Amino acid sequence: MVSLGFWGGYIIVGFDEPIENDSDNPYGVDFTVFGNAFLGSSEPGIVQVMKDENENGLPDDTWYELMGSDHHLSATTYNYAITYTNPHGKYDVPWVDNEENEGIVRYMKEFHTQEHYPSADSFPHIDQDSYTLHGTLLKHKSTQSVTDGLWVNLDFDYGYADNKSIINNSHVEDWFLTPDNPYTLDVQEGCGGDAFDIHWAIDANGNHVDLDKIHWVKVYNGVAQNAGWLGENSTEITGIADVMPNDTIEGVTHTIVSNQPPHPGGFPVATNLQWYTGENFQFESYVVNMGRLQYPDMPANYMITWESSNEAVATISADGLLTPVAKGDVVITSIWEDPDDTLSGVKLDSVIVDSIVGRGGTSYIWETFYTGIFREFNINIEVGGVDAIVANNTIENVVGKPGDSFTYDLEGLFTDPNDPDATFIYMIFGGHDMTIADAEIVDGKITFELKSVGDIGIIIKCQTNGKMGQTTIPVSVRDDEPTSIVTNSSSDKEYPIYPNPASNFINIKNAERVNIEVFNISGIRVGELNNYSYGQSIYVGHLNSGIYLITINSGTDIKTLKFQKK
Repeated sequence: MVSLGFWGGYIIVGFDEPIENDSDNPYGVDFTVFGNAFLGSSEPGIVQVMKDENENGLPDDTWYELMGSDHHLSATTYNYAITYTNPHGKYDVPWVDNEENEGIVRYMKEFHTQEHYPSADSFPHIDQDSYTLHGTLLKHKSTQSVTDGLWVNLDFDYGYADNKSIINNSHVEDWFLTPDNPYTLDVQEGCGGDAFDIHWAIDANGNHVDLDKIHWVKVYNGVAQNAGWLGENSTEITGIADVMPNDTIEGVTHTIVSNQPPHPGGFPVATNLQWYTGENFQFESYVVNMGRLQYPDMPANYMITWESSNEAVATISADGLLTPVAKGDVVITSIWEDPDDTLSGVKLDSVIVDSIVGRGGTSYIWETFYTGIFREFNINIEVGGVDAIVANNTIENVVGKPGDSFTYDLEGLFTDPNDPDATFIYMIFGGHDMTIADAEIVDGKITFELKSVGDIGIIIKCQTNGKMGQTTIPVSVRDDEPTSIVTNSSSDKEYPIYPNPASNFINIKNAERVNIEVFNISGIRVGELNNYSYGQSIYVGHLNSGIYLITINSGTDIKTLKFQKK
């Protein structure tokens, strides 16, 4: 299995023989990509293909992207780019994109102890200062439960690697050669995994391209998302299988692709989505046939009709606008009826009409293929708007050692006026050892005692006036003892730190092959870097705002300086 890391990380796979674009393949698909997805854990990889047009046996021709379901949606960003900066150590890796956003790839030492920026030994072609990747960005479908703090990475409709689970029938010979139908969405007819049609290929301008065969497949991570203690959403690939022609396997090739309200998160993973009274949700849906838009020049929801199973809970307009009315469950259905269907508008619940029995006892038996399709969205409507109550004050990241305890007053924590009947509850999540900390709420105060080394979050939820809000306290428990910092220097050499205050990086002038340690104001070491020389930026973006001390050890003397993190 190969893990592709954060957004843009990729793998290129070649084959002994080209993969043919064969219309006799089941459902028209040409190959299947296998990952390790399961219900609630999908990490979508975008797939590109290349034909060896110059016949030199190298992947140096043109890449064509295969349009998955969300390529049709407005939330998808084309011509996206991220630049990663090497922090030169075992730290979070900072990134900035071409839309003026920035973030980090969190250093997950609990799972991977190596530096997270690609090393020169393993990736000699990657610049060791910064690295830029280009491609398409999908809107992630990751949500964290406000009940148990657990993350769910919901699957996409179709057309992405590591998106659907594998149906491992290894006891059956060549089980992996019978693909799923990507257009039935939640049904798995064959081997599972994610089936792809070369027919989906587009060029850099979004124009469809007809390829008769391909020699290379490239998969890259399509989302830029961290999922708490799980780390980044990272596409994982276990194999790719060619699909063999078999014109006896047939199935629908139309489907409705759509955005949808978020999943509430948490396990076990249910199929229900969640939305709230006080906020409308606009569905954006399209009919596709064999991966291409049925009506390419028409707006969203064209030729789609909408139904609500319970208008006392939520209504749905003709153009797909969901309006919640009251708390409860509702099924929203999108329907497309093929105008060329010979049934002339008759809506059937099943595809095959088996038989009809006449009055005289004679049976009239026939089969009729109905080309209309529908799609259902099961939605739980809750009271209150999204983030109806937001944290009024935030509690900074707590850092301590086993045995430390902390107490915080909950009064005024949320934006709503203080309500004497407000209910506060808490939950601890993250880490492998759930005894990292104990907590309790007494008389409007939360107290927690640190038990063992690890990183956790403590969720505090407030319920008042029929609404709910939450905030999270990040907690890091370390076994480093507070260190007494002493300046012992006979040197007059100065080491100016700039910029100071700093946001993401600092530099230290006049430093040459020195060892550096960073401490918070309590004397706990929060970072170190060996053999530092001026000109190499030191990443501090992962630190919380505040005052920090930095020791510079040249081998002959030690100096301690102070800087402020914005």
